[in-house]
Amino acid sequence: MDAGPDAVWTVRRTAAPALAVRAAEGAAEAELSGPADQLCLGLRNRTAIPR
Repeated sequence: MDAGPDAVWTVRRTAAPALAVRAAEGAAEAELSGPADQLCLGLRNRTAIPR
């Protein structure tokens, strides 16, 4: 599913596996943007977060 270039996703990281939802939910500690594949790898410490 292509959510488009302006899509907003919220990712919650806890002791449980990360949960991603397609919405802006609650306050954020950080805001990231970039290609989805690079963000997913970065959030799992597999590569640097895109700048």
